[in-house]
Amino acid sequence: MTISMHRVSPPKAAELVADQIRGAIARGELVAEQRLAPQPDLAEQFNVSAPTMREALRILETEGLVRVQRGVKGGTIVQHPSLAAMSRQLGMYLQMSGATIADAYRARIVLEPGAVRLLADNIAPAVIEELESVVDQLEASIDSPTEFAMHGARFHLLLLERSGATSLAALGQLITEIVQRPIDTVVGRMSEKARRERGAEGVVVQRKLLKLLRAGDGSRAARYWARHVETQLAYLEELGIASERLEFW
Repeated sequence: MTISMHRVSPPKAAELVADQIRGAIARGELVAEQRLAPQPDLAEQFNVSAPTMREALRILETEGLVRVQRGVKGGTIVQHPSLAAMSRQLGMYLQMSGATIADAYRARIVLEPGAVRLLADNIAPAVIEELESVVDQLEASIDSPTEFAMHGARFHLLLLERSGATSLAALGQLITEIVQRPIDTVVGRMSEKARRERGAEGVVVQRKLLKLLRAGDGSRAARYWARHVETQLAYLEELGIASERLEFW
């Protein structure tokens, strides 16, 4: 049997250097705000040319893992990856892939009920108070679309962040940031009357969820929240918005 062979290019030296530094950051050997050695010293350490070292640092800077400061007190400084930066990259990928608003909501339907269940199983009074505070702010801002959307997003995000599952919280933050812009667009298209009615309904739903969380009823709370997000998606479908592509730029 004849196998079709293609020339395989070895990784560039700059990519290999960047990979080593990336690994050191991930393992905690390099910490946030730590200043790396000057570029000539780094080039010597990795046994590469100055242009290769600069390229490696540019790769890491693009990924948000380092920042390069100019001037007398300048240098290359380590920074932790940002979920906001990742959400921009994911948003770009989704937009170029033709993902729709419905796609983002389906991800929310999968993630959030599971977080609610975990939250209910280990609910702390402080978390209930935190969520109640956000709902109070939400209710008080019904007449301000911008503030209302901000507090609504915060409530969704808190459900994920306080679930105790770090991976779920990180994924949820990405999805929440991606969904927020389409939500702002939808709210902007609604009449003031419709916006107030939907806002008031949302407050009632969130207070009912808090009651279930306070009772520690994870199963009912998860089902209830899943139905709520599904209802939100159905409403967007009714408006003819759900099939619109996600757009960030």
